Amino acid sequence: MASINPPLERPASRRLGAAALKAPRLVMSWEDWLTFFAAVITFLAVAVSLQNARWVPGMPSFVPTTLAGLLIGMIAARIRYYAAIIHPVALLLGAIIVVLAVQSYADGLTMGERLADFRVRMEEWYQVVRAGDISNDNLPFVALVHSLLFLATYFAAWCLFRWHNAWLAVVPSGVILLSNISFLEGKPAEAFIIFLFGAIILIARLHLQKSQLQWRKEGVEYPEFISVSAIQLTVAATIGLIVAAWMLPLGNQAKAIEGAFDVIAKPVTDQSDTLVRLFHNIDSRKGAQLHSFGDTLPIQGEVKLGTKQLFEINSPEAGLIRATSYDTYTGAGWKSTGRDIERVDARTLAADEEIQESYGARELSILRVTILDPESTLLTPGTPLGANIDTLVEHPDGFTGDIEEMRSRRGLNEKDTYVAIGSTSRATAEQLLAASSDYPGLGEGTLPATAEEPPRERRCRNGPNYQ
Repeated sequence: MASINPPLERPASRRLGAAALKAPRLVMSWEDWLTFFAAVITFLAVAVSLQNARWVPGMPSFVPTTLAGLLIGMIAARIRYYAAIIHPVALLLGAIIVVLAVQSYADGLTMGERLADFRVRMEEWYQVVRAGDISNDNLPFVALVHSLLFLATYFAAWCLFRWHNAWLAVVPSGVILLSNISFLEGKPAEAFIIFLFGAIILIARLHLQKSQLQWRKEGVEYPEFISVSAIQLTVAATIGLIVAAWMLPLGNQAKAIEGAFDVIAKPVTDQSDTLVRLFHNIDSRKGAQLHSFGDTLPIQGEVKLGTKQLFEINSPEAGLIRATSYDTYTGAGWKSTGRDIERVDARTLAADEEIQESYGARELSILRVTILDPESTLLTPGTPLGANIDTLVEHPDGFTGDIEEMRSRRGLNEKDTYVAIGSTSRATAEQLLAASSDYPGLGEGTLPATAEEPPRERRCRNGPNYQ
């Protein structure tokens, strides 16, 4: 009598693996495609975070740029040829992808018109950068962000499929994500959680693939579908860790985590003054940058008074405190021009003593300042005269009588202290009314400066002090 052999029920993992093996491989095995899909989840979190930030109205979608960067990087990494030849071709394709994405933001009815507008506006922006002026065009910012995202995802795919290094793959995109979040109000963490989830899976996948390669070299047998079982375990463990970390009370550790967050984003946030100058018209989110004493003062966003302490100041009397001044208005903000820089040692009078003595009704004032947030510009009472630390002083070109700004030569960090000396006016209303208004070369309104006009009078009528 013939025996009846009932079919064996295979586990779900084996059925899934068998189906995956029968699927088209295209350029990679099913395990490599599993790694690719984990990368898609990871880096789409960065794209979605940038999209939700809404830095400019009508920002072109970052999803196509992200997917293109991963696909081009994956294919390039699979080509066994010289990297010096592969990279230029891949980056050329990337430039085409970025231009096609950004041209939708340009003006014009047809693609040809938009591409022409894109070229003209990028050339104009380049001239603004060279001149040190303030730009109010959003298109270069759109192009920059798309370019950075493509480079980050292309580099990530190359690291994953050529170097098999997950850490190098996720760190650059992580910096972009954290930098984006650091500028947003409330610092939303949802995108970072998804990014962290995908990054952990990628790290686990690459570790397992390296182990499999080593096992094959040593002839060690392992389960056929160990990758499926491993990723199931990794997903469950990652979700458990994230949920546990989310529910645990942080207490005093919250400040440490926030500090680590700020350190990672510091390379970008430290350049916020330059970024605001070059991309003035984007939504600043943090309001006007009034506490950043750079070469420009863009008029951007509303003035928001925060609670963060920047300085601790001891002064014998109340009064205005000065940091720097600006003399030229561009329509988008103020900038400082025509300055000489001079090195001045500690405890040395920085301004021309003879000129200072010629000014009437002025008194010396002293400030003792403790730094609570790193800042190299020195605060002074009125017109700066000197300090007890080595400084770089900026004064009008060809006129050493007045100082526009003093900066520490070595930079100032938290808890550093300095003493600054300044000159403040004590002139009464009667003295000001009785003073002569006859300034050589200075007419009504804002007439062009003449050759005879003293630099001090020319500077005073060009722009306000920043106090």
